[in-house]
Amino acid sequence: MKANILVVDDDAEVRELLVQVLQRSNYQVTQIKDAASLKEAAAGCNRILSLLDYKLPDATGLDLLPGIKKDWPRPK
Repeated sequence: MKANILVVDDDAEVRELLVQVLQRSNYQVTQIKDAASLKEAAAGCNRILSLLDYKLPDATGLDLLPGIKKDWPRPK
């Protein structure tokens, strides 16, 4: 299974650029546009890294960190 990277950013162009770069390096990428979509979109996401935008329309990247750590503990 490919390593998965979670990208959370409200700017579609930034997300697409990150996805293109990461996919060229053979990573699977899960894209999320806002905090409200995080739990639903990332369900079952076995990620190795989370890239979070600091300023989202409904939260900050720092607001999301505790939930990410709880729901997706450190990969083994």
